[in-house]
Amino acid sequence: MLENYKGWLAKVYLIYLIRQLWRHYFQNTQGLIFVVDSNDRNRVIEARDELHRMLNDEMRDVVLLVFANKQDLPNAMIAAEITDKLNLHSLLQCHW
Repeated sequence: MLENYKGWLAKVYLIYLIRQLWRHYFQNTQGLIFVVDSNDRNRVIEARDELHRMLNDEMRDVVLLVFANKQDLPNAMIAAEITDKLNLHSLLQCHW
C-alpha cells in the first residue's frame, strides 16, 4: 500500500513541476483552449484555480475557449454550471 502512495505522490509532484514551467510557453500567446472534464465535479475547483492563475500571470488578453469534455455522460455539468464553477464572469480582461 505504501508503494501506491509513493507513486501517487511522485505523480502529483511531477505535475506541480510541469505546471511551473508552463509560463515559459505563454509569451506571445493569443488564445487558450482550456479543456475541462465536465463529469469531474471534485476537481473543477482545481481547474478554476489553475485557469485563473494562468490568465492573471502571463496571459491577460488572450481569447479563451473552454471545452467541456464528456458532455455525453449522464451526470455531466451543463455549460451554465461550468461557467459558474470556473468563475468565468470574473474574467473581464479576456474574451471567452
